[in-house]
Amino acid sequence: MTTIDATSFPQPVHFIGIGGTGMSGIALVLHQLGVRVQGSDLKEYRYTRALAAAGVPVSIGHREENLGDAAVVVVSSAIPRYNPELRAAEQRGIPVLRRAEMLARIMAMRRGISIAGTHGKTTTSSMVSHVLHGCGLDPTYVIGGELNDMGSNAGAGQGEWLVAETDESDGSLLYLRPEVAAVMNLEMDHHANYKTLDEIRDVFRRFVALLPTDGRLVLVEGEDTAFLRAATEAPVVTVGLDAGDWQAEILRVDAVSSESLVRYRGEELGVLRLKVGGGHNVVDALACLACVDHCGVAFADAARCLAGFSGAARRFDEIGRPRGVFVYDDYSHHPTEIEAAIRSAKLGDYKRVIAVFQPHLYSRTRYLQRELGKVLTLADEAVVTDVCGAREEPEPGITGKLVVDAYLQERPGGPVFYMPRKSDAVRFLAHHAEPGDLVLTLGCGDVYTIADDLVAVLGDDGGGGDGGGGDVGGDKGGGGGEGGGDERPRSGRQGDAAAGGE
Repeated sequence: MTTIDATSFPQPVHFIGIGGTGMSGIALVLHQLGVRVQGSDLKEYRYTRALAAAGVPVSIGHREENLGDAAVVVVSSAIPRYNPELRAAEQRGIPVLRRAEMLARIMAMRRGISIAGTHGKTTTSSMVSHVLHGCGLDPTYVIGGELNDMGSNAGAGQGEWLVAETDESDGSLLYLRPEVAAVMNLEMDHHANYKTLDEIRDVFRRFVALLPTDGRLVLVEGEDTAFLRAATEAPVVTVGLDAGDWQAEILRVDAVSSESLVRYRGEELGVLRLKVGGGHNVVDALACLACVDHCGVAFADAARCLAGFSGAARRFDEIGRPRGVFVYDDYSHHPTEIEAAIRSAKLGDYKRVIAVFQPHLYSRTRYLQRELGKVLTLADEAVVTDVCGAREEPEPGITGKLVVDAYLQERPGGPVFYMPRKSDAVRFLAHHAEPGDLVLTLGCGDVYTIADDLVAVLGDDGGGGDGGGGDVGGDKGGGGGEGGGDERPRSGRQGDAAAGGE
């Protein structure tokens, strides 16, 4: 393992959109490694405040003068070409790197572990980081969500391993050169960048082809990833509940925990206990075990660490239990993720599961409206807000009403409630939710504010409002919604949701 020489690294490094989850993580790691880092973002977020507290200069608002004497500029795919700082950097001839390019430079100084795929990346990479940390291997980690146990989404360790949640949305994962890669699953998503699933498959085929012959590729059985075996010369290890080298027989599972008997190629290794619920988290844990096994971590040590893993931010997070109403929040935004979250919730002893969904991105809503509406019927009741456009411009006719209409095609008569404004949803839920109900907010925008506000309202003796603001299957408004969420954790507790970076 080599160590970075801060005196020779081109610096200062300027991050445009430094407050995003991924951008802030890379910036923090560079800063902790001794590199001069600075950046800007549209607004103050939790991560901009945390970086400033760590000694990283952060400018609020995008202006050419923010570049200062920057030697390198880092941007994410969320930054538009007309950004004044980006234009100034290009005019001055300052090298501009994509986020993944900078992550690749850090990974080159460590032994990399990439956790990739459509779903499960944050939880699995959090588990791997948690286990390596708990076993004294002191990893560097850059993750798209905060680890509840570490209180951060990134950190520079002194050990030889770097764990990176690896995003396929724009194909930039091809910059990375990990030693170990886990591909959890592959589904159609990121419709603004990919037209077909075959395009996504091709990106992952090229990604795993870069693995070294002494590395490892971890695949999940039954997740349409078997074709990747032929694309790599690295050893392949599989995991699954019913098949694979690493298998788990679930002995008990509910909404918030599980116990499983783990076997490796038929040999019983022991019981794995998790404090996160649902079978999907058991699969994530198996992928974690397969990754850390390559690092020399024994099952008994990994299982001990995983028993204390309390999850990642916005992954079935309990927000409160005001007046006997269980209020939880989850980041799920793709139909498969939403299904896993609702099915896991249904394992709990709740009177009703009320799913509150905020569609994320106009492109995703346009292409997946039917699947989104159908999966919400798994809940006892559903509330749908308007679309959180984040980095996309509004599209005429693309609103949350499309998801409601798809729900009603699958389940005529509902119960589904369309409430474009989040404030109306809070008032309705405060009046409608009863003791013993689970209200589960779903989405990767700023839908979490509904959970926060509902807990605040129900915790106030003033009580539940008028319950108005929406129709069953009706269309009250259809505007752009409130906020402008981006894919980042919660304000206050875990981070902010607002436009400005990834």
